[in-house]
Amino acid sequence: MIPHELAERASSAKPPHRDRLVIGVMRFVTRIFALYMRLRHRKPPETILRHQYGPDAAEHLYFIPAAPKALAKMPVVYFHGGGWIYGGADISTHRLLDIAAAGHPVFNVEYPLAPEHPHPQILRSTLAALTWIHRHHPEYESVHLMGDSAGANLALMAAIIVSNPGLAPSLGLDVPDDVPAIRSVVSIQGVLDRLTWIEDGFGLASLMLRSYAGQEALNAEVTPDLSVTPMDLRFDSLPPSFIVAGSKDRLARSSEVCVDRFRLQSFDVEYKVYEGAKHGFFTFDTPQSRQLLVDIQEFLERAHERA
Repeated sequence: MIPHELAERASSAKPPHRDRLVIGVMRFVTRIFALYMRLRHRKPPETILRHQYGPDAAEHLYFIPAAPKALAKMPVVYFHGGGWIYGGADISTHRLLDIAAAGHPVFNVEYPLAPEHPHPQILRSTLAALTWIHRHHPEYESVHLMGDSAGANLALMAAIIVSNPGLAPSLGLDVPDDVPAIRSVVSIQGVLDRLTWIEDGFGLASLMLRSYAGQEALNAEVTPDLSVTPMDLRFDSLPPSFIVAGSKDRLARSSEVCVDRFRLQSFDVEYKVYEGAKHGFFTFDTPQSRQLLVDIQEFLERAHERA
């Protein structure tokens, strides 16, 4: 996609005053919540390092090294949620420390937000983060991708694009030659299709989607350049995937319909619904989130063995 087309999309995605107000409030609340989580949970180790992976101020990531005494395992690249319009990498640091404690180095990725950076700019940032990881850590030839909510969307989309590079031009993207191989994907309560979460009453879903990809993304059918979810794409290759939903989450059907299609295509996909879990449960210390961490570790081990 050429620059003037990006400018036109950014202009068309500019939300009205009421939407801008809602987005501003959500971003403020998220910052307060992130502060609360930092105060509540153990202090992150000083070994966490911040790196800039792109020219935008938001294009940075945090490297969480694996625990020194843990058996070294393949890295996890994590993308935070927030409907593409708010949220930040620091909200789930305490959960990612648990993954690092099990031996997985973790790259916790921050990315520019919509509507200031509409599709495909955020996907471009995810690919840039993967490129930076491969260039600066060539010892990691393969990585696991993981994300929560909109971050799960980004993780699966990046995995699909890297595994099927022929899709990239229609999305206005280029797949660099030096991205790591994607060993597996963990989608936690992801936005995996465009419309079911709106139909099921997920809060602010319409605002999030049109902020990310413009009003046209709310249509039943979209042009290829607005294929912003896995269900919008047709592809032949997918890394092993673990797709997670909560029984009390209005985004659950989005995972369900995607799993049904993946299984029809005979992709290697595991699916689990956590009874009683609401949206965002990965962040909180609940029986479901503790079990999820165990399940993620076991899935990553299986994915490693199958490679």
